[in-house]
Amino acid sequence: MFLVSIDIEYRYNIINKIKKSNKNIKTSIFTIDNINYYNYKKYDYVITQYNPKLIDYFLKLGKKIVICSFDEELIKEEYRNNSKIFICNTKKEVIDFVLTEYTANNYQNNKVYKCLKAFIYLAIFLVFAFFLYKRLYVCKGAPTSKKVSNEIDLKKENYVFLGDSITDYYNLDKYYGDLPVVNSGISGNEYHDLLDNLDQRVFKYNPTKVFILIGTNDIAYTDVSNEELTDKIIEICDKIQEERSKTEIYVESIYPVNKNMDNNGMVSKRTNSRIRKVNKLLEEKVKENNYKYIDMYDILKDSEGNLNPRYTYDGLHISEDGYKEITKEIKKIIYNGSEGKEC
Repeated sequence: MFLVSIDIEYRYNIINKIKKSNKNIKTSIFTIDNINYYNYKKYDYVITQYNPKLIDYFLKLGKKIVICSFDEELIKEEYRNNSKIFICNTKKEVIDFVLTEYTANNYQNNKVYKCLKAFIYLAIFLVFAFFLYKRLYVCKGAPTSKKVSNEIDLKKENYVFLGDSITDYYNLDKYYGDLPVVNSGISGNEYHDLLDNLDQRVFKYNPTKVFILIGTNDIAYTDVSNEELTDKIIEICDKIQEERSKTEIYVESIYPVNKNMDNNGMVSKRTNSRIRKVNKLLEEKVKENNYKYIDMYDILKDSEGNLNPRYTYDGLHISEDGYKEITKEIKKIIYNGSEGKEC
């Protein structure tokens, strides 16, 4: 089950509490201004303040709605009687609802998974038994056929993109076509979210290349120092390299921001001055540890050093034109294998 969190009061407080539940529940923040940038198929629930226009919009998409309201009497009676709408009066009720629904859905999914797993094992056993029978009885005494080589090609590429919302919203299928890409970005992530879940987000895909973009949320919402943040990003690289020694690891610079485009508080405490300092330190450490560094900051900035207005819609997240520029740079690495700063 996935959750979308709209621009509600204390939204970051709610999301942080959901993250601390250790349930690995996916959340994503959006506002009315960027409502058209989302692929809503992967979300089951929408959490929003009481806004009839938005509620009707998402009901038509078949979503379940969680309304955060401190005055239930203001809500239309038709909403109060709708089985797809849930009304919560406090932040605690929202958190409790999310965890309860996640647990219920996860339990059902696990039951289905167990049944499917048992069926697969049974099918494998039956196939094995059939071929064993055929070999021992049906084909007994038949001349041995020429041995045919059926080796698996282990050289195929596999690219994992790891990061926060900027990666999460990156429509890899659209920009990379048939290339074997995996989007392991999760909105709201900080460095520790990556460190805690590399098994599911990187290792299981056995990637040949990993592109890492993380740090902007750490700058905005934590007190982590530049030194500690860059050390932790290197730790992410080290853990990937320890588990997958042949994987090429690329670390992207943290992207610039543009406060002039910030209409909904998304830029928050981020400043380009600090981002540049973090990037300088990050590049040095990436080089020292023999990984590869991609300077995406200079590609995305305008003449004043801000995130180019063409490449963003809220001063932080990336627009279609921005993702085109990013894709152009990443494809140089994929096709040529020599771009990015060798370290």
